[in-house]
Amino acid sequence: MNTNKNVQLPIYNLDYKLLKTYGNSILEEENKKHKPKKLRINYVNITPDEKYIVCGYKTGEIAIFDKETTEVVKYFKAHDSKVNHIEFYEPDNLMFSSGNDGKILIFDLKNFTLINEIHQPPLKDLESYSEIRFVLVDDNMEHIYFGSQNGCLYKCDKENNFKPYIFVNPEDMYPHERYFLTSGVFSPDKKYLVFASGYSIKFVNLKTGKVDKVIGETRHYINDITFYPNDDNIIATWSQDGTITYWNIQLEKELIAFSASENDDYCHLVFDQTGRFLASANDENYVNIWDAITKHPLATIKDKVSMDGLIEAHKKTVKSLLFTKNNNLLTCSFDGTAKLWELSIKK
Repeated sequence: MNTNKNVQLPIYNLDYKLLKTYGNSILEEENKKHKPKKLRINYVNITPDEKYIVCGYKTGEIAIFDKETTEVVKYFKAHDSKVNHIEFYEPDNLMFSSGNDGKILIFDLKNFTLINEIHQPPLKDLESYSEIRFVLVDDNMEHIYFGSQNGCLYKCDKENNFKPYIFVNPEDMYPHERYFLTSGVFSPDKKYLVFASGYSIKFVNLKTGKVDKVIGETRHYINDITFYPNDDNIIATWSQDGTITYWNIQLEKELIAFSASENDDYCHLVFDQTGRFLASANDENYVNIWDAITKHPLATIKDKVSMDGLIEAHKKTVKSLLFTKNNNLLTCSFDGTAKLWELSIKK
C-alpha cells in the first residue's frame, strides 16, 4: 500500500445521495404510550442476500426492515440491554446477536424465531463483566467465538452443543493484561482470530488457541479493527480518541495514523469493496469518507440542500456503518434511524 503523504488527489470530491431511511415507527408508538425511551441504534448489519436491514438498539431490541420498502418486518425484545453485534451464517440462514446481558442469541431468519441461546459462563470475581462485544461463526459453523468484557475469548464447539469455554485467557498471556475485548474478525486466510483489547491487537491461532502475535501499543484503547481488502497484510484500527491507524502485520509496526474525530468514544470503521474508500463516524452526527490510500477526506455526510431539496442526515451520533455489495453505505445512529447512501464522484 502506498502511504506517501505527498500524493495529491482531489479532496472532498465525493457526492452523496440519500436512498432510504429506516425508522421504527412501532417503537415510536410504544414510547408515546409508556415512559419514553431513547431510540438509539447501536449496531446495523444487512443480511447476506441484502433483503433485510437489521438494527440492534441500546435498549436490547432488534428491528428487521425490508431493504426496499423500509417497512418493519419484525421487531422484538432480544437482549436485556444493549445489542453490541449482529452476525449471519448464510448457509443455514441464521442470525447471531450479542449483548451486554452476557448472551448470544441465534435466530432462524426464515421465520424470525429464536432457536438457541448461549450464556457466558460466570468467571470468579468478574461476574459483573458480562458484556459480549462480538460474535463470530466459522465457515462450517463447527465453532462459535465471542469476546467478553471480562477480557476472555470464548469458543463454542458444535460437537458439544455449543457449550462455551475459555479459549484465550489473559492470565495465560505474557505480560498479563485484562482489557475488554472490543472487536474481533477472522484473518482473510481464516488461520487466525484477530481481536482488539486494550492498546494492542492479538492474533490467535485457531488450531492451537495460542496468541502468536501482538501488535499495537497505541496511546488509547483500540475499539475496532478491519482488514484492508486489497492487502491481507494491512489492518486498520479505530482508537478511543478518534484516531485511525494503519498497521503492517508482517513488519508488526504502524504505517500511518490520522485523526478522524475529536470525540472520545467507540466507533466502527469500514472499507468499501474496492478498497478505495474508508468510512468512519463518531464525529458529532457526521459520517466521514476518506481516500483509503491517501487518507484525504472525500466527503462528510451531513444535512445539505440539493436539487432534490433538503437531504437530512443523522441528527445524533453515528456508531455503526457498512458498505453493501454494490458499494452503497449503510449507517445507523442514536437518532433511531438507519440510512442508506449512494456515493458518486462530483461532476
